[in-house]
Amino acid sequence: MNYRKRLREQGKEIRRVKRLLSCARRVPLTKKAENAYGELTGDSHLIHMFPRLARQAGIGFKRCPVRGAHMAAIAGNLEYGIYLLANPDNEGLIIHQKTTFPRPVYQQKRLNLLNVPSWLYGGIEQNGAQGALKIKVTAHVRKIIVLESVLEIKSQKEPCEPLRKSLVTPVTSSIELRMEDLINNISWMHRQSASGTQLTRGLVQSYAPATLVRILEKAYGDVDIPQRPLPINLAMETTWYEPAHEGIIEVETRMTREKLLKNSAIYDFSVRFMQDDAILATTEIRSASNKPLDKDRIDGVRTLPTYRRPQ
Repeated sequence: MNYRKRLREQGKEIRRVKRLLSCARRVPLTKKAENAYGELTGDSHLIHMFPRLARQAGIGFKRCPVRGAHMAAIAGNLEYGIYLLANPDNEGLIIHQKTTFPRPVYQQKRLNLLNVPSWLYGGIEQNGAQGALKIKVTAHVRKIIVLESVLEIKSQKEPCEPLRKSLVTPVTSSIELRMEDLINNISWMHRQSASGTQLTRGLVQSYAPATLVRILEKAYGDVDIPQRPLPINLAMETTWYEPAHEGIIEVETRMTREKLLKNSAIYDFSVRFMQDDAILATTEIRSASNKPLDKDRIDGVRTLPTYRRPQ
């Protein structure tokens, strides 16, 4: 390679790295955006609507927090955008996203998303042996980290792992996705590609905690609101296998772990999404509840009606 050509290649690399390092985003988490997200996914958790109940959750909330799945989807969208900057001709396969929520974020705050530098590649860590690419994003509010997300992208599909054994009878439900509902609501839920408008992977993941909320609403429908348990999500981990499209998505939800503490309880849930007899994704959720969940009540919920966004 001659001297001038080597300089041109180095210049391209420098510009690419600068674009990656500049991938930061400030997202205002308004009450209007939270309400639109809750309406679209069916996540009507009371702590996101009533400050008094949020304070009763026993987690130290001062007022209504932002939904963790909402922030995870926004972070995942930024991470995938970073990947496309580095690989504009290869969309890749989003395989895995792991998100933790160290601190709560309250509505009406501005979320600062930052691509965390790793080596030279602005948060991108590549494992050549496995062909995997990992991109990490953190989010902070007033310099306090409130979210950590790692997105893993591979060039090959992975086999689907079996679901864990459930402590109660698995709950089956379904969701109807309509493109007009998405395009007219939140921008990160769809994106343009060479093949047209596509649903983002984060949208499917968003329905996992929303389904848990609907299960608890049915299980505790006859209990006064102040007496109901108020679980909140501590972490989410999703593995994707196929992209989603418009139509009906079947959902199976399982409670896989219970750990009773002195004044609270920790639960693990597995949520599997299927469409056209193909597995789309599996989401693992870890939640903390101010009160133990009544497994007999949850075991009585076998099915949920199809969720459609209200018109």
